[in-house]
Amino acid sequence: MTADHPGQAEIATSDALDLRASTGFLWLVYLNAFVSGAVIMAFEMLGSRYLNPYFGSGIYTWAALIATVLIALMVGYFLGGWLADRWPTHKLLAGLIIASAVYLAFVIIDRHVPDRGGAHHGSAHEVSRVFWLIPTLGSRSITYLLAGVALLSGLSFLMAVPAIAGSLRRAATALGGLVLAPAAALVAFGAPPAQAQQGGIFERYDSGTDDVRLIEQVETSYNNIYITQRGDFITMSFRVRRRDETESVINLLDLGELPLPYTRAMTVALAYADNLDKMLMIGLGGGTTSRYVARHVKDIDVTVVELDRGVIKMTKKHFKLKEGPRYHIIERDGRVHLMRNRKARYDIIMVDAFRGGYVPFHLLTREFYELLKKRLTPGGVAVFNVHGGTQLFESTMKTLTAVFGHVETVPAAGAYITVVRNGPPLSVYEATKRAEARQAKYKFRYDLRILLQGRRKVAIGPRARILTDDFAPVNLYESIKKSNVKK
Repeated sequence: MTADHPGQAEIATSDALDLRASTGFLWLVYLNAFVSGAVIMAFEMLGSRYLNPYFGSGIYTWAALIATVLIALMVGYFLGGWLADRWPTHKLLAGLIIASAVYLAFVIIDRHVPDRGGAHHGSAHEVSRVFWLIPTLGSRSITYLLAGVALLSGLSFLMAVPAIAGSLRRAATALGGLVLAPAAALVAFGAPPAQAQQGGIFERYDSGTDDVRLIEQVETSYNNIYITQRGDFITMSFRVRRRDETESVINLLDLGELPLPYTRAMTVALAYADNLDKMLMIGLGGGTTSRYVARHVKDIDVTVVELDRGVIKMTKKHFKLKEGPRYHIIERDGRVHLMRNRKARYDIIMVDAFRGGYVPFHLLTREFYELLKKRLTPGGVAVFNVHGGTQLFESTMKTLTAVFGHVETVPAAGAYITVVRNGPPLSVYEATKRAEARQAKYKFRYDLRILLQGRRKVAIGPRARILTDDFAPVNLYESIKKSNVKK
């Protein structure tokens, strides 16, 4: 102690001096340092789950999150050292930890706040793959659990004081029961079984030759993009864990062809929408589907939203895609685009956004579908490219049904094109008559009447769960195999 702070001796009580001198108290300090550090790092990982729906799931979100945590730690170390020099008492340390626990419990972000404020994949997928708590409990439950652990950590200092230990132990036991019992129940009764990671789904097409030539490879902030040529066909694929995920294919001699079956199936939306004035596509890929629509429906206004600038560049360079007065490409996260453009309404919204074989979790939740529904015109339609045969598919169907009330699918070579309407569903007769009329008017290369014949209703299994911003274990559910479509 220095003479500059004469009040230190009075503040540092005899209990605190005795405790600091004991080996047991020293180990208590070490234990609390470990627990506090673990809580900080766990919440840093969890933070991406809160931020992704409002700022996108890209590297910039992670960079901002990590920078914020590091700056906060730096400031905390400085202030903590300053406070420790002037008031070296265990009560102050306990109070700071308890206050941080209370603050952590109230840091849950209300999903409506960024939306009202007019709010841009490291990816939370990787976090949930490593830490089983996220797919087991959900983000909010984990946050409260971390707050409870931090609270008990702070109380442990006060429980070490003999004079107040008895009452505090009883209070801490009750509090610990309230915090940990629900989490234990969820772990025991609500945890889905872990399964092995599965690979991606590869679409196949016939190019007439097996000679594949690499044209260009680009590593971006989001993807490892490969552009290859086989005969007259150009392919864009993303390499993930040494496997290629086919994103788009074009025929250089016939740009109007859609070589991949799922891209043809997505155009079934043209038979469901009441009007064909305005369309939004989330996920550019090679731009084949959106260009097909714009080519046949001359007066439709098409906007494509793509997060990866490298994808946009490669598509324009190798897939001969050009913007025009009625065809626009915007570099942005799809959900953020819908949040920012509150007045925009679309007759068709197509969602074909994948990264590493998965749809980003914030594009699969009830909150996202509710937002998307608000951006559809009355009688507007949304279509989604979703991999089938897994519990994720069933949970996606259950979530869509909860928001839109009626869901149909069109199978397409391992994928399922899922169709929902902002309004009452069309009867078979209504859909058929509309398909006939539009096929006659626009002369679509892939006949809408034939595409409609592939419609299926969804059979949702008992283990399907509604996906939310709080609970969306995408990678885990993608690995659990299911049989889910009725013929």
